[in-house]
Amino acid sequence: MASLSDESIALLEDHGYRTAAGGVDRKKLALDVIDLILPNTTPPNSGYVIAKVTPTALDQHAIMPAGFVSHIFGDQTNGLVAVMAHLTITSPHGAVQSRLPNGWVLGTGRVVKEMNFVQTDGTAIKKNVSCHVRYATKNKEVIKHYMGGAYLTRKDRQGMADAAFWAMIEKRQPALATWVNDELLPAGHQQYGVGLGVIAELEDGDDEE
Repeated sequence: MASLSDESIALLEDHGYRTAAGGVDRKKLALDVIDLILPNTTPPNSGYVIAKVTPTALDQHAIMPAGFVSHIFGDQTNGLVAVMAHLTITSPHGAVQSRLPNGWVLGTGRVVKEMNFVQTDGTAIKKNVSCHVRYATKNKEVIKHYMGGAYLTRKDRQGMADAAFWAMIEKRQPALATWVNDELLPAGHQQYGVGLGVIAELEDGDDEE
């Protein structure tokens, strides 16, 4: 809590999200975020769910972490936005992701939003800013398109970065070219496969339980 401002701490206390030990009640906050994400019968909340792939799905149905803060606290602070961003990471161990009902998945994406900024001279301007957003889905095609697509893009970029790095090593240290191509890179591909195999084994173990 030391990194949070007095204003952030006061908002947590006022809304019942501070633990007896003085920390953030992550479980309670995560469950309330889930109530916002998933559709329910309480107007006007229809959830932040992408039910099908469309060109505007992220713009229409996803929400920034700051949006959750505004919904829950009625105000925003940089500290609470940072807390919310961490709560809504899409890792399997994320506070929100790990508590979603079976079938649902928390996803993330990027959208461009027009935002207002005030310059040092007091002039107000508008800028287009690329922002991370969150959404929930249980639609297989949405998972394939948004999550699978992002996964492949990351791997492609990582592959190009790795290739450029080791090409530089070969250029600067020609004697290492054989080691890079015949030993290191094949070993890297093998280790990646080992990592995927670990995931498969964990999933098989969960099924058996």
